[in-house]
Order: sequence, then C-alpha cells, then structure tokens
Amino acid sequence: MFSKQPDKFTMAFEVNPEANVRYKFYALLYTEAFSRLGIEFNYTICPLKRCSYMSNLGQVDGEPQRIYNYHESYPNLIRVEEPIMRTQVAIYSLSELKRYDSWDSLSGLLERIDYVRGAKNTQLQLEHRVNGSQLSTVTTTYQGIMKLKLRRTDLFIDLKSRVDALLSTEKLKGVDIKQVGILDEHNSYPFINKKHTSLAPKLADVLFQLKSEGVYDRLKYQASLKSEY
Repeated sequence: MFSKQPDKFTMAFEVNPEANVRYKFYALLYTEAFSRLGIEFNYTICPLKRCSYMSNLGQVDGEPQRIYNYHESYPNLIRVEEPIMRTQVAIYSLSELKRYDSWDSLSGLLERIDYVRGAKNTQLQLEHRVNGSQLSTVTTTYQGIMKLKLRRTDLFIDLKSRVDALLSTEKLKGVDIKQVGILDEHNSYPFINKKHTSLAPKLADVLFQLKSEGVYDRLKYQASLKSEY
C-alpha cells in the first residue's frame, strides 16, 4: 500500500510563504520538483508542533525541512536523502553583554529561555543543559520576539532565518532585539510520511538535479533568498 505514487502531495508549512522568503523558496522549489514527478504540490500552514503531528499521522504528506534525525522522534516519517537548506539556530536577547557560541555555552545559565514549541532538537539540547523551570515555549516566532521585547523572557532561541524575516517586516519595525550568538548550524532535509516510501529516492534525485541544473539557485534568487547552501 506504500508503492502507489500520489496525484497530489501536501506539506505542512509553519510559515506562510507570502511572509517569509525561505518558505517562498520552498513553495517554488517543491512545486517544480513534484511537477517533474507528475505530482501536484500543495501546502497547508499550521503551528510547528502541529506540523509534526499531522505529518507523522499522515494527515499531510510531509514537511519541507527538519533536522537529520527528526524521524527518531516521529517514526512514521522518513528522510529524503538530499539536503534542502543549511540552517542556523540563533539566540536573541535585549542586551549584547553576553555572547553564546554553542549549546554548551548555555549550561548553568540562570536566565529564562523561550523557544518555539515543536523545535525538537532545541528542546533536547536545552533539557540537557538548563533547569526546566527556566524553559518555556511559544507557538510562533512572533510570540517569542514579543515576549522578549516585553521582557517576559531573557533569551529566545529560533532559526535565524525565521527571526530575521520577521524583524524585517513593517509590523516589527523598531523592535530592538540583538542576535547574541549562533548555537548550531546543520543541514535540513525534507521528511515525508512512510506511506510514500517509494517516493523518497525519486524526490532526492529530482532535488539533486535541480541543484545541478542551476534551477535551485535560480529559484532562491526568485524568492529573494540569500545564498545559505
């Protein structure tokens, strides 16, 4: 039952492509990739944690980018073996007095730290180093930025691309938060529900072809995304 190729493929996006250049790029890239496979591509927008649940349960077909070992937490998902993007995890504060350069640099901190619910690797890294009473989650990047602005937390951790995109919008113009370090940098991969197992190597091949042909870079330029991979 896992071998039939679908006519349509829907990914769970946690950011609206109309408001984020990285996700605009993902929409363009996956539309092209699935078109080459004869499949119509769609996306639905939902909070990050719900993206995980929906893709793992098969309510959607996959997610555009996750960390390499994401399937260890969501076993109904399989990794497509072609990296989609180079991802940086950044930390933000209202003050630049302290800098952080790794997960280990957070060990023993007394500050309150927020991160986006559903960011599984961030959760695991923090739980090993920071007292649970200092940790809390937000549903969206916007909420994390606003909590930091209002001093309801001391530090906020999220993907650099998501925070930078929001800080460049008119809505958050003048919000003076500081990036005080890059905690991690890694490749991100597409993940698809295991009911589409046979599709994974085909999608990996097409993504590789798009890079080789220069289409990947052209679509990044079209989305106004700076080169990160």
